[in-house]
Amino acid sequence: MKQLLSLVFLVWFIASIGLMIYFARSSEMKWLVTVMLGQYLFVFGLLGAVPALRSGGSGWWLGFVSVVTGAAVCAVSVIYHYSDDKELILSFIPTGAGAVMLLAGCTGLAAQRHSARRRRLTCTIPVYAVCVRHNSHYGSGGKQLYSPVYQATVGGVLKELESDTYSNAGVPQIGETRTVYLNDSGDEWYDPELDKKTGMILSVILACFAVGGLVTVIVSIVNR
Repeated sequence: MKQLLSLVFLVWFIASIGLMIYFARSSEMKWLVTVMLGQYLFVFGLLGAVPALRSGGSGWWLGFVSVVTGAAVCAVSVIYHYSDDKELILSFIPTGAGAVMLLAGCTGLAAQRHSARRRRLTCTIPVYAVCVRHNSHYGSGGKQLYSPVYQATVGGVLKELESDTYSNAGVPQIGETRTVYLNDSGDEWYDPELDKKTGMILSVILACFAVGGLVTVIVSIVNR
C-alpha cells in the first residue's frame, strides 16, 4: 500500500510540474499556474498535518495553515479569472493575506499551548538526567542551534533522552543535571526549563505574526 501511495505521489508531482510548465507557456491558461501552486501548498500541508495529528505532535498547525493558504490561492485564482470586476478582487488580496497571517499566529499559539498542557498532564514522572552532549544544526539565520542529549536511569536501565528542540536559550551545559519528566511508558519526556524558554520565544514570534496580520486586515479595510 505504501509503495502504491508513493507511486501515486510521484506521478502527481511530476505531472503537476509538467502542467505548470505547459500553463506558463500558454497565454490563455497562464492563470492556472497559481492554481497549481495552491494545490502544492494544499497537498504538502495535508502531508504534514495528518501525521502530526496522528502522533499527537504540535507541528500540525503549520500544515493546517498551508492547507488553508493553498485552498485560498486556488479559490482566489479561479474567482479572479472568471470575475468581471478584477479590481475588486485585487483589493481583497491584502485583507486575505492579513487574515492568513492572523490565522497562522493564533493557530500556532493555540497549538503550542495545547501541546505544553498535554506534556504536563502525560509526563508526570520526575527523573534526574545529566546532559552528556549537544546535537546541533544551523538555523535559518545562520546561527548554530543546540539540542541537549541527556542520560538518565529509567526503570533501572541507563537511557539516552534526545530532544527535537533546538535553541540557544535554556540549553544546559554538558555535565549539568536537570529534572526532566517522563510519561508512564518512558517514550516521551520534556525538560521544563528548556521548554519554558523556547516556548516563550516561539510565543513572541507567533504573537507578532498574529498582530501583524490583524493590523494588515484593519488597514486594508480602512483604506479600501
